[in-house]
Amino acid sequence: MTPSDLPVAGEPARPPKRLFSIASPAAKFFLVGGLIVLLLVPLMLVKGLVDERAAYADGARAEIAQGWGGTQTLIGPFLVVPYTVAETVTVDGRETRREVPRTLVALPHRFAATATAGTEVLKRAIYAVTGYRAEVALTGGFDALTRADFPGDVVRIDWNRAVLSLSLSDPSGLRDGVDLERPGAAPLAFEPGLGTGGGSGIHVRPFPGLDATVEGVPPLPFTIPLKLSGTDWLAMAPVGRDSTVSIASDWPHPSFFGSFLPESRTVEKTGFTAAWTVPDLARPVPQTLSSVEAVLDGFSGATLGVRFLDPVDFYALVDRAVKYGILFLAVAFGGVFAMELASRGRFHPVQYVFVGVASVLFYVLLLALAEVIGFTPAYVVASTALVAQLATYVGVALASRRAGLAMAVILAVALALLYALLQTQAYALLVGTVAAFVVLTAAMFLTLRVDWSGARLAVPAPPPPDPSEASRAMAPL
Repeated sequence: MTPSDLPVAGEPARPPKRLFSIASPAAKFFLVGGLIVLLLVPLMLVKGLVDERAAYADGARAEIAQGWGGTQTLIGPFLVVPYTVAETVTVDGRETRREVPRTLVALPHRFAATATAGTEVLKRAIYAVTGYRAEVALTGGFDALTRADFPGDVVRIDWNRAVLSLSLSDPSGLRDGVDLERPGAAPLAFEPGLGTGGGSGIHVRPFPGLDATVEGVPPLPFTIPLKLSGTDWLAMAPVGRDSTVSIASDWPHPSFFGSFLPESRTVEKTGFTAAWTVPDLARPVPQTLSSVEAVLDGFSGATLGVRFLDPVDFYALVDRAVKYGILFLAVAFGGVFAMELASRGRFHPVQYVFVGVASVLFYVLLLALAEVIGFTPAYVVASTALVAQLATYVGVALASRRAGLAMAVILAVALALLYALLQTQAYALLVGTVAAFVVLTAAMFLTLRVDWSGARLAVPAPPPPDPSEASRAMAPL
């Protein structure tokens, strides 16, 4: 204790100087920061709830697709011709000639696909998925095949076992029989399966009755009309030496994907049209291959198509909103803290806990409402409820209508900024960083005169003087 701190005779004792008080704004500030960290635990639980509900929704969509038709990817048609070659092998030092079965898979020299899809929303309970019914016409032609097109020492070609195959990712989506139409010939009905090799699809025998003595077959033009339903996307493979594809639909929110983007597209509120042209050199496989598996593997990553995209995936939006939860909690607690500093009232730590729990519950309310009424209406309702709840609570707790109104403005601005961040994904980082920088700068300068240590807390008034001492002081000497 310094001499200046010693009491002077006749003066009341002065309280010692305090560098920090448990009731100081600094103590409350660090308490609020600790509460924000603790509230990260329920925020993570909310994120887990969002993931769980999204998994339920995916399961419901899968069940809908099982009965309606799943994602549809068409590869083909392609012509599969089995044949036999003679090979010479050495066994125990002796050369032996044997016959080995092989296949030749030929792709069409020209290929055109036209698809028209009408969409509808399929629902199960509160879950929905976009389904479509498509009318697809595949046209084109195969070049003539002769014995010279088959490699090796050809013994025979089984033309009668040749199949024309069309791979479909989900044949259960076919809504009618499928025929192979040829000029001047009767239609041939397709049968289930690819006919040879693995994979799902349909096949037909285009050369029934031909035997191995035939040296070749003429060009094979084809038209394959089919009706199919599916969900999520419709994709095709450019199997021709020259391929053209066009897709039209009434869905206003298409997302084009694949190895080839459309050369022309038109997207309007009433639907879209798109067209592709893929030349031979852009195709990843040669004109003839040795197996069906080689065809399917070659085109597995070289398709083109359109996804019937849901413009608002509210599970993803709610998940992104939860990721900004710590910033929103900081704004909510900061607003309450500012209102407490600006008013004569005091906010108890338990009341801060209530504010934090209400802010976390906002995300649960948003998720529950979004599953029923959609994201934007749910966000408006949940935000309005939170602003009304916390603004009223703060105003009553601090006995200040002005504090309640100010809290309402702070929360409304924060929620509007959060909504903007969710809608502008590409610039979310930039907008969020600039907003955080502005808020931090404003907080720094607005709190320059705050007595963080509590050193200027009100000093209790000195006790009243003793009347006996006052009478002795007035007595005559």
